[in-house]
Amino acid sequence: MCTAISLVSKQNEVFFGRTMDFNYELDLEAYIVPKNYKYRGDYLNKFYYTKYSFICTGQPTGKLLAADGMNEKGLGVAALYFPGYAHFQSKPSVNKLSVTSVELVNYLLSNCKDVEEVMSLASVLEIIGVPDPVTNHIMPLHWIATDKTGKSVAIECTKNGLSILPNPVGVLANSPDLTWHYTNLSNYMMVSPQSPGLKEWGDLTIKALSKGTGGYGLPGDFTSPSRFVRITFAKKFMQLPSTREDMILSCFHLMKLVTIPKGLVIANNKKAYHDYFVLDTYEAGIELFGTEIKSIRNGRVNLKDSFCSVDDGEMFVIGMHISPYEMGNRFNRDPMRKKRLLLHKKEIMKLFGQSQQQGLSIIPLSLYLNKGRAKLEIGLCKGKKLYDKRAVEAKKTANRTIEREFKERY
Repeated sequence: MCTAISLVSKQNEVFFGRTMDFNYELDLEAYIVPKNYKYRGDYLNKFYYTKYSFICTGQPTGKLLAADGMNEKGLGVAALYFPGYAHFQSKPSVNKLSVTSVELVNYLLSNCKDVEEVMSLASVLEIIGVPDPVTNHIMPLHWIATDKTGKSVAIECTKNGLSILPNPVGVLANSPDLTWHYTNLSNYMMVSPQSPGLKEWGDLTIKALSKGTGGYGLPGDFTSPSRFVRITFAKKFMQLPSTREDMILSCFHLMKLVTIPKGLVIANNKKAYHDYFVLDTYEAGIELFGTEIKSIRNGRVNLKDSFCSVDDGEMFVIGMHISPYEMGNRFNRDPMRKKRLLLHKKEIMKLFGQSQQQGLSIIPLSLYLNKGRAKLEIGLCKGKKLYDKRAVEAKKTANRTIEREFKERY
């Protein structure tokens, strides 16, 4: 769950930042890629040349796979999670510029000097979905690009095709798509940084209880739509400082508005990523009873070896253990009871159809709280063969060895 912004100072300097809040630990490192550097792409078996030098961050996997970065011309690009909407091509076309989803940040930073050049790729670019070496599944992504003029665009690839959209507010979060987020801003037109004055309601005079009352109604949760609205409002009305140093601090203050505190993700199913390739993800509510929600808030949940099944048109999670609440007595339920998931009928039938036709499994990936309600992230998964697991472990071992030797040598 990520949020990215670009912010223009009084001196017309552009500051580009983002959060990156995942339900597992990230081991990010910084990389500097020189100008006129030639390297082979890891997936399409072709060579790339860096027209511009750039600095980026990425996970040490033995591959140059940037999550975000900025090049020498002042173009910044960041990849953000886009579940339920991202749809990539599976094979490259003959007359298209084919770039994989995990290498798009590298390509744009290497070859584009500004947003205009990024937008010029709209008619020729196609994005090929490939598994990334960290999660071993095709990450659903979209991208924000901004340049030293402050101009910004969003790059989104859905079932309707590739779109490179102007992004005048300079903000990007996660799903839904950017057009939806812009429409949603209309719901907050009355929110203001100014507190209302005295109001006469009949014979009663009322006044604001405190400063900030004009912002009443801004969403405070950590969903993507709420983060988008909250940081767009703050970015629009914040007072720009006079110095570069204070501007950097202001950017961090903005980021804190949308940073997701650790602990809001209650449980992770790490074993799922070891045993399966995750092809797609969905969010489901859970039907809970008695004191189960109290145990969940205390983190007393285990997703290991759990799975989902469909029975009589309803989807259930089986094998998810919710420990009895210590003060719950007779209100406690069976820790291993079958729990109904709250999904739309269309989603259930789609998941059921894909699992039956393609021999896939539906596996719980993580449990978290959203507006106080427990939500379960489930994945449509393909089981790994023994040689798949061995190959992944061998690749991890090789990458660790390469990183260790690189650090010792340099």
